[in-house]
Amino acid sequence: MSAPTDKLFTYTEGYFITKSLLALWRLGLLGGADARIDPGKSAAGLGCDARLLRATLDYLVIRGIFVKDGDAYRYSEHGRELAPYYGYLPMHIGAYEPVFGQYEQVLHGDLVYGANLKRAEHELVGGMSAMEEHLLARLNTLMDEIAFTGVLDLGCGSGRMLAQVLRRSPRLRGVGVDQAQEACEKARQNLADEGLAGRTTILYGDAGRLHELPAGVLAQVDLVIAMFVMHEIHWQRSRAGVVSCLRDIAGVIGSGGRFLMVEVSRIAAGGARPGLRFVPEYQLVHEYSNQRLAGEQEWREMLAEAGLTVLRTEPAGMCEAFCFVVGVRE
Repeated sequence: MSAPTDKLFTYTEGYFITKSLLALWRLGLLGGADARIDPGKSAAGLGCDARLLRATLDYLVIRGIFVKDGDAYRYSEHGRELAPYYGYLPMHIGAYEPVFGQYEQVLHGDLVYGANLKRAEHELVGGMSAMEEHLLARLNTLMDEIAFTGVLDLGCGSGRMLAQVLRRSPRLRGVGVDQAQEACEKARQNLADEGLAGRTTILYGDAGRLHELPAGVLAQVDLVIAMFVMHEIHWQRSRAGVVSCLRDIAGVIGSGGRFLMVEVSRIAAGGARPGLRFVPEYQLVHEYSNQRLAGEQEWREMLAEAGLTVLRTEPAGMCEAFCFVVGVRE
């Protein structure tokens, strides 16, 4: 078989592996590092076909993700290594399946994102919830160096990040804003389950228009966190809309407050560096869902225009993601 054919089959194999793992994720069968699946019992409990579930697991045995354990299946060493990161599957693939499953209709303009097409928000929320421990490790380290009393989480999703921040001290209070009702409901439930409902306010609203939130709700906020949110505003509202939002943030945190912004940098005009993982895909996904990534220098310029300054830059531990620690310019 020729080398080009080998390469093409590598791409198609990746598709089938991804689809198989995502199916198991959606069934709730990709658990912790010690997951063990009995196809008969699992199929009966989930109302699915035991023969097809076994066929999926047998396929993933061949691909090195699972091994047979009697009549059941458990992770191989490789599958166990991947376990902390399976949340990327619904985030990167499942959430945008409605878009890329209808690729040609979107290209032709028969389907338009934001009009008659949208991503699967529940997949995004579920994936982010699973990945938060991994994604937030860097932010937690940065927050150790910041004194704050109130935190605002823009695009709060499941609320788990907000809960993790509030657990740092019983004196902290938090506000979460999200434009998805489902996310707000999940956040309220998660925070209530954590016993934190009395210290939090979850608002269904637009993270890009903080000035439209109820008066006084942000009075105690001196730390604002935005994880992969600002690029959505960048496309929808243009550069001017981003700068306006950043000015609102500057007004919220005031002198001495901090803004933690996590984003993925757009690929430079000169092209992607060799070995760049998922960033080209991330950029493509966002072009098709009407969101525009910006480069680090572009973000610095917009922050400066809004009266903010970057105090520190750190890698965020995902793709080419970075975190800006930002303060109000004196």
